[in-house]
Amino acid sequence: MLDENKSKEELIDELSELKAILKSKDESTKKIIENERILSQTALELVDLPPSADLYDFIAKKLNNLLENSIIAITVYDNRSDSFHLRAVQGRSKKLNDFAQKISGKELNEIKVPLSSFNEAYPEESKNLILSGRLIKIENGLYQVLCGKLPQKLARTVETIMDLGYVYGTGFKSKGKLHGTVNIFLKKGSTLEDGELLQSLINLFAVAMQRRKAESDLEESERKYRKIFENVQDVFYQTDINGKIIEMSPSIERYSGFSRDYLIGRQVETVYQNPEDRDKMLKMIQEKGEVNDYELLLKNKYGKTVYASVNAHFLWDDNNQPVGVEGSLRDIEERKMVERALEESEAKYRTIFENISDVFYQTNMEGIITEISPSIERYSGHNPEELIGQPVEMVYLNPDDRKHLLTAIDKKGEVVDYELQLKTKTGDLIYASTNAHFLLDSHNQPIGVEGLLRDVSQRKKAEETLIDTKRRLRIALDLAKMGSWEYDVESDMFTFDDQFYSLYRTTAEKEGGSQMSSKTYAAKFIPPEEASVVAEEIERVLSTDDPNYSNEIEHVIVRADGEKRVIVVRNGIEKDEYGNTIKILGVNQDITELKKAQNEINKTLKEKEMLLKEIHHRVKNNLMVISSLLNLQSKYIYDEEARDIFRESQNRAKSMALIHERLYRSTDLKRIDFGDYIRTLSNDLYHTYMPEKSRININMDLENLMVDINTTVPLGLIVNELITNSMKHAFKEGEGEINIIFHKKGDEFTLIIGDNGVGLPADLDFRNTETLGLQLVNNLTAQIDGAIELERSHGTRFKITFKEQYN
Repeated sequence: MLDENKSKEELIDELSELKAILKSKDESTKKIIENERILSQTALELVDLPPSADLYDFIAKKLNNLLENSIIAITVYDNRSDSFHLRAVQGRSKKLNDFAQKISGKELNEIKVPLSSFNEAYPEESKNLILSGRLIKIENGLYQVLCGKLPQKLARTVETIMDLGYVYGTGFKSKGKLHGTVNIFLKKGSTLEDGELLQSLINLFAVAMQRRKAESDLEESERKYRKIFENVQDVFYQTDINGKIIEMSPSIERYSGFSRDYLIGRQVETVYQNPEDRDKMLKMIQEKGEVNDYELLLKNKYGKTVYASVNAHFLWDDNNQPVGVEGSLRDIEERKMVERALEESEAKYRTIFENISDVFYQTNMEGIITEISPSIERYSGHNPEELIGQPVEMVYLNPDDRKHLLTAIDKKGEVVDYELQLKTKTGDLIYASTNAHFLLDSHNQPIGVEGLLRDVSQRKKAEETLIDTKRRLRIALDLAKMGSWEYDVESDMFTFDDQFYSLYRTTAEKEGGSQMSSKTYAAKFIPPEEASVVAEEIERVLSTDDPNYSNEIEHVIVRADGEKRVIVVRNGIEKDEYGNTIKILGVNQDITELKKAQNEINKTLKEKEMLLKEIHHRVKNNLMVISSLLNLQSKYIYDEEARDIFRESQNRAKSMALIHERLYRSTDLKRIDFGDYIRTLSNDLYHTYMPEKSRININMDLENLMVDINTTVPLGLIVNELITNSMKHAFKEGEGEINIIFHKKGDEFTLIIGDNGVGLPADLDFRNTETLGLQLVNNLTAQIDGAIELERSHGTRFKITFKEQYN
């Protein structure tokens, strides 16, 4: 309803309030969807991140993009120096590096913080939270982040100069150790808007870092084994059952002169001095299952005899039938040299064994641990000496789980990524994954178990976090009364959740299940006049090349109860490896009541705008009436000084009327373009006071700046007074220039009006004068909380500075 008794300011405030209501309706829902999109997108980017990419730099950039105007600093822990050093920085890093050089004489990445200093700088509770990967507020800011290596007063100074505010930090932890930290320096005045999203991202990055390290360890292990294979002194070989060579290590060339490539595919008799020796060796393998240190006479490329020792056994197929022979050859003539090489090889294997990240273990069939790598101590707290000779059940959380493991190995011959629940020395739970198989004797009977253990606790936590995130998203969707759906392009089938059916006033049971074809959906719920809207969106989705495509459309549906409702549909897509859209994912929300409220608000806004326009129009008309009355009255006044006073009053009324005229015709009912206003006003005054062939020029340097009505009325009168004063009194010879400048820098406006005329009398104090015009200028400047300055060097030049008082 219109309220004729409300003031203009009250109507404007009410208008702003109504607009704010409309804007805030859907913010929370958008935020939830956006957070899920960011997490999903980041996970996909991590999966696609090439091994050569800098993971630390990727994480820093990702966090910096999320937290604008912040500084992200990531450190890594260096075992050799027992200290942390900076690995990646994003956000004002050059300025920060310059400070580091000035203060310490070092680059940022050269500054190291010992682990002992880290332990001393943080309270026990804060340190435990960081070690567990929890994001916390660093109470003492930069001083605490640098572990007191920078004096506290100097640290505060750096924070002030860098405009730093709150500081947050957490640790990247995997496999029981802190591998680094991330610190977030917010800009002063900023707050951490979405800590939950940030914590989820940091958890995701920790998992990615663990995965990157595991992949690196695996590549290194493979590289070492390949190096051993290619450089081992003995010759590894494999043949099929008919004697055709199918694998041979490169070392054969050193012994025989034959290259590996030459021999593969040829008969093994090529290197036998006496071909019948092979038949004898096969017979012995058949009798004993294998041969060890069996002497053979071989020949090299030039026919020379080479004495060799062979260890060999059959290769078996799934039916336990021999399909080939596998073995190793040794040059007995260089046995001593080979023994030394073997010792070196064994040392390399021991190094790998003792430093491998995963845990290698062996047990006999009774479950007694016969071998276990030192890495077990990092996981469980037990050292190998404490475990070897002990039952393996002592590290199982539930001892019966070993029986299930043996059953699984017996069924499949091995287990891969088999999950176990183990316990530490202190009884804490460890989630582990094992690859294991039986150790077999010469009669192919199991004599023990051999395998690798990997700590997957972080992965389990990540999975649990993901499950919890999905649960909370589901709750959020339910609270927002959003129905989610998925469309499979190939099968042309929708899959709907229960909330979706609730939105349509039906159930999955009534509709025959949670799935429905697109044709059935359209026939049941889409009115004919809306079909084209839906069809066009589907066409856009299927034809887009953008893998990150998302869109939002509104259309009408017909619910199961027959009522028509307006919904908003937000959707995204999933593409296959060839770039084809294979799925469309989305949520639907009923916005019928929102649309009604929006229409009602728009109607009210239009009425308010019309009322304000009418007010400005009437004020303008009233001021013009006053101006006209003053003009009529002045015709009956014969005293020139009195008539001049009437004319000045008339111009003052016109200057105010011009402002209301601009507001009446503008779409913005509170502000006008003051630069354009000055042009129009100065032109009107010029035609009022200057003769037709005047030699006085007006130079204008004006920015088109929008100024609030509460400022423009007094400012317009100031402009009127100063221009009028110059035109009337500055130019005794009838020639000169008037200069008008209007600019804004930051939040400060500057208005300069001057002339090169005769200037004000030297003894005139413009702040304390009986002249009405200057009194008005001073009073109006004070009214807008401005400052006025006068320069008399070349004529008269008034400079007025002020800030916008109203928003």
